[in-house]
This record gives sequence, C-alpha cells and structure tokens, in this order.
Amino acid sequence: MWPDFDMEFGGIFDSDGNDIKIETFKDIAVFDMENIFFNLDEFAEKHFIGEKEVPVVIDNDKMNELIESKFMPLERVYQKMILFYVKKDLLGFIPEIDDNLFFDDELYQVADVTYDGFDVLIITIGKNIGV
Repeated sequence: MWPDFDMEFGGIFDSDGNDIKIETFKDIAVFDMENIFFNLDEFAEKHFIGEKEVPVVIDNDKMNELIESKFMPLERVYQKMILFYVKKDLLGFIPEIDDNLFFDDELYQVADVTYDGFDVLIITIGKNIGV
C-alpha cells in the first residue's frame, strides 16, 4: 500500500491515482500510521473489542519492557497482559483505567491507556487466569 512516487512530476499518489499532499513530518507520520502500521497486510490484525471488530497492533516487546519497569507490581496481580494499539475513531470510546474490557470475548481489566496524539490509543489490559 505504498504510495506511487511520480519522479517526473514529483507527486505522491495513492493506488487510485489521487494526489496525496505530504508537506510536513506529521503528514508522513499520519500517512504511515494509517497506511502501513494499521494495514492488515503489514502489522495489524483484527480483534474484537467489546462487540466491535477493529484492526489492532499487539506489541509483545513493549509489553515485556513495561512489565520490567512500569508494571512490575501489576505482574503479581495480572497473570496475562496485552498491550495493543488501536485507532481511537474506530474504537469509538476511550477506556479508563480499571474499566472492564472484552478483548476477543475474554474479560480483561484496563491497566493503562495512553493517547499518542495521532488518533491512536495505546491500551494495556490484564486478567487473571483461572487455575
């Protein structure tokens, strides 16, 4: 889903031939976020959050870093934790810490929520696994 670069005219076009205006670094970051990061053929995969199926990116590496630093006390509380990125407009709401949240039909508790400013929520959820 990379844009086509027209070297003769210097423009950037999407797959439908529409001109894409990229003038600043933020424009590039937004383009990458929407067309690469959340692309189902690249990093994203569909998951159910509540009853809504949305593309998310699960980040196990970042989750491991957080367990070692920020969430060290929570590691003793939660036996399973997931950190994922989701577009705020697709999710339709911003969960709050300690909210219950269904992720792929399993109940979790929200441990952390961060808004990155690019319409993306970084959500960490945890749950206890029954013995």
